[in-house]
Amino acid sequence: MTVRKQKLALCVKKIAVSTQFGAVSRRKTLARSFSDLGAPPGRLVGVPRQQRCRRGTKQSLVALRFSSYGGIGVSRLITRGPLIVRDVDVLAQAARRASVSVTFSVPTVDDEVWRRTEPGTPHPRQRLRALKTLVDAGIKASVGMAPILSGISSKPSQLAEVVKAAREAGACGVWTNLLFLRPGTREHFLETLARDWPEELDRYERLYARRAYLGKDQTKPVRDQARSSRRNTESETAAASGWSPSRP
Repeated sequence: MTVRKQKLALCVKKIAVSTQFGAVSRRKTLARSFSDLGAPPGRLVGVPRQQRCRRGTKQSLVALRFSSYGGIGVSRLITRGPLIVRDVDVLAQAARRASVSVTFSVPTVDDEVWRRTEPGTPHPRQRLRALKTLVDAGIKASVGMAPILSGISSKPSQLAEVVKAAREAGACGVWTNLLFLRPGTREHFLETLARDWPEELDRYERLYARRAYLGKDQTKPVRDQARSSRRNTESETAAASGWSPSRP
């Protein structure tokens, strides 16, 4: 690891849940920081409405002085909410001062899977329309295909549809991740699964027995398929389109 990378590694900060980020960031020096903000997984964990990344939070990020290590400042936001377009002016301003990116969580565009796994959330197509608005404003916006549910949203055709929709919306990239189940989330998810996909319950209990993450034998085929879909999408688009895959 280079000295520069070591310095950057030392300045990474993680924020789990903060309802006062805007106020705190104005009182404290958050330069020399990597801000990675995201919304909790609503269906799997009950999260109060007030625990959201509000406009004041984004404005605080803009106000930060990204002056350390050669002026490097990185802000990443992860969301399912299309209402982020209301703050496109704030994000565009931030993007002129630092590296800013927004990732929209779009694990599926399958209507049935979406209705059962993300009730009460904006439709995936709404999220993609919001992504297009951000990209058109010059903001780097990508798609996170996560969490992918083995056997439920992991079919090749389902993965290909998400990649295709991301390309059509102008996404700067696509990355994938499969579901992981930690204590607390695990119990809630399995209860939901028993109600909506009872035929999958036994298989999931075996898959996640004594572990939170799936093994490579389960994840690799899905990741390979998603990677193949991205390659096919690239082949279908002209080099001038500017669309390219993100991390595998």
